[in-house]
Amino acid sequence: MMGTQDSEGQEVVPLFEEKLCLMAAADHPLAQQKKIRLADLDKMDFSYTYEDCCFTDEFRRRMNQGGIHPSSELFLGSIHAVINTAKEDRRLCLIPYVCVEKVKAMGLIELDWIEPFNIYDVILIQKGVYRSKGINRLIQQAREYSAQLKEQEATQEILLL
Repeated sequence: MMGTQDSEGQEVVPLFEEKLCLMAAADHPLAQQKKIRLADLDKMDFSYTYEDCCFTDEFRRRMNQGGIHPSSELFLGSIHAVINTAKEDRRLCLIPYVCVEKVKAMGLIELDWIEPFNIYDVILIQKGVYRSKGINRLIQQAREYSAQLKEQEATQEILLL
């Protein structure tokens, strides 16, 4: 998974680290199960935003390494479409921790997943390119936003980087 190390051709500006949450509709077969493990996800249906999303890719890689095979996977491009298919078609979806409360308000519940992994919220900047005042201001605003998230009760578990 992409961490906070500079990668080839890109400078990584770290903001915060957060956990990735597994969410589903209240009537999903795993919704009432305590302590969900990776093995419990075998033969389940999933909805994702994009196939090449860094955390989706890492999650799918981890499932493959664990011998977990989804029954089906949808790549929908829209978080609203992902949430709707999770509600209507009893699919599982991955949601960054900072979005969980909003997604709960849209009708999904957070599953008691005890083997989650953390993701890094970063800004990627092309190496060797002049950082304008606008880019520096964007970075400053993103760090201020991250600090505000840390102060809120619902998102205080993030780790500022």
